[in-house]
Amino acid sequence: GPGGGGGGPGGDQQSPDEWKIRLLQLLGGSDHEVEQQKSSTKASPPNDLDILLENSECDKFVLRCVENELPPNLIHCLRLLRVLELQHAHTAVALQQRAGRDGSAAVAESVSTTATDKVSRLLCLLCTDPSVGEQLRPHLFGLLALSGASYPPSGVHVASAASDVILAFSESCLSASLVWFLHDRKMIVHMTDDVKELCGMTAVSSPSSVTLCLYGQAAEAAGLWVVALRTVVKLVVSSCQHQCLELLRDFDAAGGYHVLCYGIANAGPKHIPKMLELVTTLVCCKTDTSTRRPQDSGEAGGDEMSHADGTVTSELTMQNDKPSLMEEIDDSRLATNPNAFEIVEDLMVRSVPLLSAYVEANDGQRPSLGTNDALRELSAFSIETARGILSDPDVDDAGREGAEAFDLASELLVTTLQLYSDHAKNYSIIESRYNILTQYILAFPTFSDMSVKVMILKTLEYVCTGLSDSNSVKPLSVLSEIFFSLCKSLLIEEKGDEDVDDAGGSGNKVYDAFTLDAEFLMGTLVKLLQFDESVSHVMVEGGLLVDKIDDFLQLVLESPYIQGATSEEIDGLKEPPTSTEVDGVFSSVCSILRLVVRSGAISRSALSRHPVEIGAPLSDEPGNLDQNLTLLLCTGIKDLGEKAMQGSLSVFEAKLTSRHDDSLKDDMEGIVDLLDYFAEMTGRCCGVSLTGEAVDQSSAVRRK
Repeated sequence: GPGGGGGGPGGDQQSPDEWKIRLLQLLGGSDHEVEQQKSSTKASPPNDLDILLENSECDKFVLRCVENELPPNLIHCLRLLRVLELQHAHTAVALQQRAGRDGSAAVAESVSTTATDKVSRLLCLLCTDPSVGEQLRPHLFGLLALSGASYPPSGVHVASAASDVILAFSESCLSASLVWFLHDRKMIVHMTDDVKELCGMTAVSSPSSVTLCLYGQAAEAAGLWVVALRTVVKLVVSSCQHQCLELLRDFDAAGGYHVLCYGIANAGPKHIPKMLELVTTLVCCKTDTSTRRPQDSGEAGGDEMSHADGTVTSELTMQNDKPSLMEEIDDSRLATNPNAFEIVEDLMVRSVPLLSAYVEANDGQRPSLGTNDALRELSAFSIETARGILSDPDVDDAGREGAEAFDLASELLVTTLQLYSDHAKNYSIIESRYNILTQYILAFPTFSDMSVKVMILKTLEYVCTGLSDSNSVKPLSVLSEIFFSLCKSLLIEEKGDEDVDDAGGSGNKVYDAFTLDAEFLMGTLVKLLQFDESVSHVMVEGGLLVDKIDDFLQLVLESPYIQGATSEEIDGLKEPPTSTEVDGVFSSVCSILRLVVRSGAISRSALSRHPVEIGAPLSDEPGNLDQNLTLLLCTGIKDLGEKAMQGSLSVFEAKLTSRHDDSLKDDMEGIVDLLDYFAEMTGRCCGVSLTGEAVDQSSAVRRK
């Protein structure tokens, strides 16, 4: 073979390079020679590889190639091409050192790009025939080792070519017997260990090659991480199509999930999307198959197919069961290996500001989302974390501190959305285990990148409107929790702004950011409530109209606009202002309440049938839902600006139109009390004198 020429001791000085020359001539020449041939007017004779590629469509082409053992010899050529590039790079370094210059700065140009491409194309073509697989069995170790091996900058193309060949082999030539062969030889373990070394996770086994080959971030920049990870992941996934999960278990046992997570976390923006595609490939890996060895399985005769559950299906039955076949095709994107999504969960801790802050504050412990109390605590923590980020002077106005982390968070969300849209069941499978969407909604205020916030809300809208059987109770509950937390924080921020001196100018920045976030969330809630009234029931079940209204009412009543700091009194009656700075927040809350009330999501048993006395003090005990809601609305009408008044009246209107029982009378009593209040104020403003008894009787007379 070409590798035989090497010259013994005492041979000619040119003998060490003779095999390289012969190899390149056999494969079509070096890159320099190919360029010369292209620029020459003289036609060059075709080489053997060109002739083979041109005649690849001929009958029995693969058979003749296999008979002449061409596939294993082409693998030998790939391995020799790697050695050739290594020696070529070593020669370039030696020449630099002889010239008295730094050898590490030497950059050797590739000499085998064209030859490698031809070998790869021919091998990929041959590997489309399953008969080639068994002939390559003795040579698989050498082939698989090429994808994660070390390369100089001039030899990266050899790694890519080898990866393409391995992928072609795994798609068409792999069999159950070969899968067990790879498992018995621990080839996946060796490939994973090579990737660890390539990524810099472990020490390099050959220190002498460190100065010559690419490792660590240099290898990542050259694309070697992507090539190596893509090869081992797709080989593992393809093996699961042959009723055998041993290679998947080998990959897991060797730390493959951790290696892929490390690669994504430390890769550059150019390669992150490609690596995240590997995560979805692993998640959709087919795991519902048998793990028995072929020789241990019962043999089905004739045209019958044996399944993992022991059943046997005839070919005729499969042909007549076309809907089942379509379901099987659709299930190719089903998340049957959700354990692989732990990679995304780990990466979220690194890239989502809320999770990073929580883990740091709790000694590495991750948040638990199992109870409503835990969700409320996390919502409050999210608001405080966002306030800290916005108040940090090191973060500029564009909020681009940690831009790479935010970009990773965005890519993770895109990957999640893609997986949810690939199959209708994926949302239920993934979200029930990892709460990915719920955690992103919790972290909504902590993101500085507006595109991430838009993507979060678009994902929620897709889940609620595009997936009919999805359980969106927890994401919607968290969304309403974050919305009301922002609204309550805006009241607090507005109240606290008076105490902020000139040096503490972060108050306005926090207030503006929270206002914008609340408007975004309100818009999404309104769209979801208008699309499906069942969303209202989900939000009520999450405690929307119990604790949240109580808390919001308490903060409104404690605001300076209600306590009389800015209002004028007319004979004991306060004249409502034209506008206040809390009108926007109050109106946003009313927009949500109007739709929830109109949908009838509030059960009659939770409503009070007793009229609310206007101006009655708020009890220290938890108030009745309807009583507090009415008091909140009356406060917006009497004591806040026109925008808040219009919002309150819209909720009152929704209450009146949605009730057809005795509670309608109670609501009308409240409306008439409001009319009495403003009638009396108008009379006093106009100088109309109403004395004792006349004033007391006026309400009863008007009512009558």
